[in-house]
Amino acid sequence: MKMPSSDYAPTAYDAIWALALALDDTIDVLPSGITISDFNYDSVIGKHVFEAMSRTSFQGISGKVEFDGADREGQPLVVYQIQDGEYVLCGVYDRAIKAFNWVSDIIWENGQVPEDDLRTIIKVYSTSPALFHCTCVFSSLGSLLAVSFLVFNIVNRNKRHIKLSSPKLNNVILAGGIVVYLTTVLFGVNVTKENEGVCQARAWTLAVGFTLTFGAMFSKTWRVHIIFTNKTAQSKRILDRHLFGFVFVFLLVDIIILSVWTVMDQQKLAMIQLPVRLDINGADFALKAMVGKCVSEHQLIWIGILYGYKGITLFLGVFLAWETRKVQFKQLNDSKYIGSSVYIVSILAIFGIPTIMTLRPEQCDLTYGIEAFCLIFSTTVTLCLVFVPKIVTTKRSVVDSSHPTNGVHTSPTTLTAQVPFKHSCGSCQQAENELKELRTLCSRSEPADSYIEAAARTNNKLFLRTQFNIRTDQTLPDYGGVYGAAFDSVDSTD
Repeated sequence: MKMPSSDYAPTAYDAIWALALALDDTIDVLPSGITISDFNYDSVIGKHVFEAMSRTSFQGISGKVEFDGADREGQPLVVYQIQDGEYVLCGVYDRAIKAFNWVSDIIWENGQVPEDDLRTIIKVYSTSPALFHCTCVFSSLGSLLAVSFLVFNIVNRNKRHIKLSSPKLNNVILAGGIVVYLTTVLFGVNVTKENEGVCQARAWTLAVGFTLTFGAMFSKTWRVHIIFTNKTAQSKRILDRHLFGFVFVFLLVDIIILSVWTVMDQQKLAMIQLPVRLDINGADFALKAMVGKCVSEHQLIWIGILYGYKGITLFLGVFLAWETRKVQFKQLNDSKYIGSSVYIVSILAIFGIPTIMTLRPEQCDLTYGIEAFCLIFSTTVTLCLVFVPKIVTTKRSVVDSSHPTNGVHTSPTTLTAQVPFKHSCGSCQQAENELKELRTLCSRSEPADSYIEAAARTNNKLFLRTQFNIRTDQTLPDYGGVYGAAFDSVDSTD
């Protein structure tokens, strides 16, 4: 009976002999009490069999049989490829000389040689230079705007409507705005091990800039609130140094929180590895993405403390703005603008922060774009709300002063000869003295603004109260010298 032939028969025959020789070699080195029948791959027998196989060398039917690890030495490797449905001999690899002898070309799909292993491409995500430079331009423009407001405030600091708005506190507001613009730039800097300090600097500049801007605004509103809710017979004098103390208290809380955070749990750069993704186009490589983040062990707690503190500060500002909303003297009262600023900041925070938290870590440009927009837009709008009305008022006063009538300077409102009033002091004699002085002032043909300045110089609280009633068409409650206290507070030199 004829047995079917196979091209693999010589190789199979030699493989059985190689295994038999390795087992025979193993019997002589086995410890006593252990036989070949106890063989398994994890036992001592398995270790000896593999070692014996690596020492096996004989001339077999298929050629010389030797092993180098898992490879057979001496046996040529023949490479075939199916081309047009047929086996085509492409080449032979000679193990002895370790070289290929190519007979015909191998045809590759799309003409590209496939990779013999999966390549890994490492990509580090960061803010794009184009977006960073664009943000730097807008931050610089915002800083120039703040500097122009600062120049205006210094040049016109002795004008009455600017003086009443506390020009020194206005300078603090502008300084805070410039610090926030700087923060916008810092958020776009790609952090490395060499500039790791940028991580903590971002927290410092953002907190300090916010405090300087809104702390100064709220302190001015606090002064108006104290003056116009004073129900005592004595007027309260709140000078600029008291308002600076108000701002310093807020700033001190920032310094304490940030100092403890910096010392105990400083932020450092951490390279976060994202899940490895295979190429969706079928190429033999995987994308290993990484993104640098500023992190600390208890970062969420520190951020929560800062956000909570700033939220309380905004709530206090809203409360003061609401309490002083009916004060009609615009030069003193910024409550309307404060309310608008807090509204804008709150809306941007409510929508901006959750949006940023839902973005993927690799979406660096979108994250930074939202952060930069919120900071630049809110800061610019806040500064414009505070200073543009003052610029408009200054321009109008210049125009009015340049158009005299019949050679006599006129004012929008002048005093009438008879003004009903209530005296604001404790004794009737002092009230009569104030009345005499008021009648003397009313008999003069001078503009009302001159009366206010004269009354402020002579500390005539009664006259100031009366002038307030005339200009606002309202009756000020009868608790002594409120309007005069406002003049005392802002006109006095610290």
